[in-house]
Formats: sequence, structure tokens, C-alpha cells
Amino acid sequence: MEQQTDFAQHYNHFIKTVSASQQVYALQSSQGYATSRTNEYEDEEGESLELICFWSDKALATACAVNAWKGYEPVAIKLAEFMESWCVGMYEEDIITGTDFNADLKGYEAEPLVLVNQLIAELTAIKSPITFVNYTSLTDFATCLKEALA
Repeated sequence: MEQQTDFAQHYNHFIKTVSASQQVYALQSSQGYATSRTNEYEDEEGESLELICFWSDKALATACAVNAWKGYEPVAIKLAEFMESWCVGMYEEDIITGTDFNADLKGYEAEPLVLVNQLIAELTAIKSPITFVNYTSLTDFATCLKEALA
């Protein structure tokens, strides 16, 4: 079985790509979004947690619309919405993020707020302007996130 570390390079590519494009992709069908079960995270009963998959590129997402996800279509999500709504909501519901999964349903798994903090760091490093709905700036979002977790 492939380990998380095998996918770390893909994860770093995901962080850099979505920070630059300010867009992530998910697969969606009439049943909802492409989900799987995590191989890395368990709940208190030892059950694997739910995982929602996201991709840095539409073509990567499209390539995974096979087997269990046949009939799913890639949809773009603005990075600000992904960070402030999707990731925060997933954190509250104990859902894990899967990034740039392959057609074998394998990829890097991360806790949503770990991913958000790495996106904040990359956006700050590249001095990328980003516009949130509920926050005045990236700094405001980061500060509110830290306060909420304290």
C-alpha cells in the first residue's frame, strides 16, 4: 500500500497550483460530491472518516470520473470559498480532504484546517490577493481561524 509520504510531492503541487489559480476542482453528480473513506484517519470507534476529494486541475479531476465516480463532472470552486466554507465546514463535521487523488482513489489526505493553514502560508508567500465573502483579508481570515481554534 502506498504511504502518505508517497503523495507529499503531489500535495505540495496542489498547494502551489490552487494558490496560483485560486481555484480547486471537485467531482459532482446528482448524488453529490465525490467522496471516499480515509485510509489515514479514524473516529473514536475506529471507523475510517469520510473524505471529500479535490483536485488542482480540471483534467486531473476528469481523469478520476471512472468506476465509482463514473458520471461525475468536474466543477470549479473559488479558493476563497473552498477555504472559508468548505474546509471550515469539513473540519466541523470531521471530514478529511483528499487532494489530487488518482483513479485508484489514492492521494494525499489532510485535515481540512491543516490544508487551510498551508494555503494561507503559500498565499502569503506569493503575496496573492484573495477576496473572501466573510473576511476583509487573508490576515483577517487567519486571525479569526486561530481565535476560533484557541
